[in-house]
Amino acid sequence: MLEIRPALLDDLDGIMAVETETFGPLGEGAAASRQTMAHRIRLLNGEAPEWFFVACCNGRILGDIVLQPTNLSIESCTSWGAATSDGSLDSTFSREGKNVYGVSLAAACDAPRGTPELLLNRGFLTWRSTGKDLWLFCSRIPGFAAARRRTGISAEDYIAKRRRNGGPRDPLLYLYWKWTGGAEPIRLLRDGYAVDSDSGGYGALYALDDPVAALRAIAVHLPSAGATLDRTHLTMKGPRP
Repeated sequence: MLEIRPALLDDLDGIMAVETETFGPLGEGAAASRQTMAHRIRLLNGEAPEWFFVACCNGRILGDIVLQPTNLSIESCTSWGAATSDGSLDSTFSREGKNVYGVSLAAACDAPRGTPELLLNRGFLTWRSTGKDLWLFCSRIPGFAAARRRTGISAEDYIAKRRRNGGPRDPLLYLYWKWTGGAEPIRLLRDGYAVDSDSGGYGALYALDDPVAALRAIAVHLPSAGATLDRTHLTMKGPRP
């Protein structure tokens, strides 16, 4: 059984294993350091409501989602680094802030199917319960650099490419399109995620404004993961890793 719960300092070894596996291959500086991750846990989960959640099974951490309450606006989210104080959250975190910024979402390669969806669902529930206005995040665009090498396509034209079902051609933008019920980037950020060579340094900024709509959209993907919701936490019944 996979449990989604607030992160603890005792989870650091498992969190760092997932962080290194997920972001380490992207380039130097993409994965947060152990010191930074411990700081995030203290800052975000020092009091309720918590904003850093992990997915765990039999004591092993298999994924996590890191959020921050903030007063950042759409205009001030010029890059992932600017929106997160380069990952430290020191100058961007505000517990009473009017918005939520999605700092990170990660899952181990062998995590059960549906782990990212369950983590997002938990984040959307916190967004709704706290009454924050916007959910902001900057996505990678991992298919862009390869497409540019093949065809010379611009970043603007690349994110406009569509699949037959109307979703974005880029694999990660497509996942967010599915998970949010069709949300599209509101702005392309030239240096949005500079450490990621696969994205050509670009990022795509999103701004969601309806937590109920987001919960309805992600709920469509939870039954296939065997997800259930009880009064205290989310669990997923399925194959163990």
